[in-house]
Amino acid sequence: MFALGRQTFEVHREPVPHLVVDGVFGEAESRAMLAHLVALEPAFAPAGVGGEGARAGFRQNLVFGPDAHFHEPRERTFEETIAGRAPRSVLLAGIDAWLMSRDFRELMESAPAPLHALSTANRWETQVSRYGAGDRYGWHLDRLGDETRQVSIVYYLFEEPHRFDGGVLELSSGLARNGERFGGEAKAIAPFHDRAVIFSARAVHRVTETELQSDAFGDGRFSVNIFCGVG
Repeated sequence: MFALGRQTFEVHREPVPHLVVDGVFGEAESRAMLAHLVALEPAFAPAGVGGEGARAGFRQNLVFGPDAHFHEPRERTFEETIAGRAPRSVLLAGIDAWLMSRDFRELMESAPAPLHALSTANRWETQVSRYGAGDRYGWHLDRLGDETRQVSIVYYLFEEPHRFDGGVLELSSGLARNGERFGGEAKAIAPFHDRAVIFSARAVHRVTETELQSDAFGDGRFSVNIFCGVG
């Protein structure tokens, strides 16, 4: 483990290369991000994923797409989009600034492959997930058929002390199909507020079932999924 300013980094290579970063945005900014998302409750909708072979209950949670929500038609390029949405979303402004920062990109140049691709990523998409009672996401990978998703980042933000149990990210060296894992080792990484986990978009992973101690929307387990690549 090492520290850079308020952030602490852990580099892991088993069962797959991954980084764990704590204190990503700090207390004030992360709390503002959470309040921003809770205020957007009406924009969240049930997730839908998987083809005909996906098992029932493969994925159950609420999702929100901030990229589309805060986009203006006049913003035609990615650069224009980033500049334009900054004043409209404290969440996207913070994520964009972090991923474009010189310090972060220089550090990622030495990250284990394929995480080093973050040093040159010129595209990323975000999806916010809210996990409540009984919600989960079976074994899967994030990569699509091109280079737009090379690295995945899961960033956690939620009330502390948290009012849920479970909702743990598990990474595996195995294979996956239709929500099931085949072979390989698995590692559980506990969610903590203002923590990010960085791993390959090809890495098989899941989110375990969540138990919620409150019915309040703001008491759920929130995470921001950031898919980074080139395009």
